[in-house]
Amino acid sequence: MKRFSSLFAVAWMVFAISHGEVFPAPSQVPSREQRICTYFKRSESDVRLLRDNGFGYAEIVKILIIANESKKPLPDLLSMNQKGLGWGTIAQNVGLKPTAIKRKVDAARLKLNIHTRPNRAVPEK
Repeated sequence: MKRFSSLFAVAWMVFAISHGEVFPAPSQVPSREQRICTYFKRSESDVRLLRDNGFGYAEIVKILIIANESKKPLPDLLSMNQKGLGWGTIAQNVGLKPTAIKRKVDAARLKLNIHTRPNRAVPEK
């Protein structure tokens, strides 16, 4: 099966190149941080602040949508989260509907190709 998938990949690349498709060099493909910065019109320092606070890219998308929709500064939202509030509660506290935020988050993650990891919790014995 592995050999078949490798042959298929090579055949697809030959087909794509022969039909004028151009593949960008890996150095030209924007990183997740760059895609997020461009999409939300934010500086890299904003994304770096969130990464340094331990947030993953999927969660950063949610935080930036709440910040953009509520017009609240990131430090205010982060302080609410550090007090133990979840993002849905924070969204409600700043006057947003969590279901509307979830739809926007899902759309942004799809467009940015940023996905959450599956839950890898160890089942109880």
